[in-house]
Amino acid sequence: HLNNNSLSGQIPVQLSRLPLLVHL
Repeated sequence: HLNNNSLSGQIPVQLSRLPLLVHL
């Protein structure tokens, strides 16, 4: 879950584009 937070802060656009990755 920590990774998700880091990614969200680093590349929020990617999260929006790849919701599946967020789940991981």
